Amino acid sequence: MSDKKQSSAKPAGSAAKQSSAKQATAKPSVAKSSVEITRGEEIGLAAGKIWHCLERVGEASPSKLEAETGLNSKEVQRAIGWLAREGKLIIERDGRTEVFRLA
Repeated sequence: MSDKKQSSAKPAGSAAKQSSAKQATAKPSVAKSSVEITRGEEIGLAAGKIWHCLERVGEASPSKLEAETGLNSKEVQRAIGWLAREGKLIIERDGRTEVFRLA
């Protein structure tokens, strides 16, 4: 019996060819969402989250709104501006913090 091991190593060129062949047959990626929303719609959706949160909790500071809605501080600020412009918010100061509630 011979103890010769067969080498499974392939020439360097064939690995590159197989790699490019796999890339060519890969399935195309699918976009997560084919619906795009505008910045105004995005702010409007955030304003809706804030409105529903304030309806539920009564009043809240910006940091509480962030925690309750999952929005970041800029999104909360934009949504508050949206709601304030529509006359849907009452803004009061509690010490150094502003507190918001529905009008």
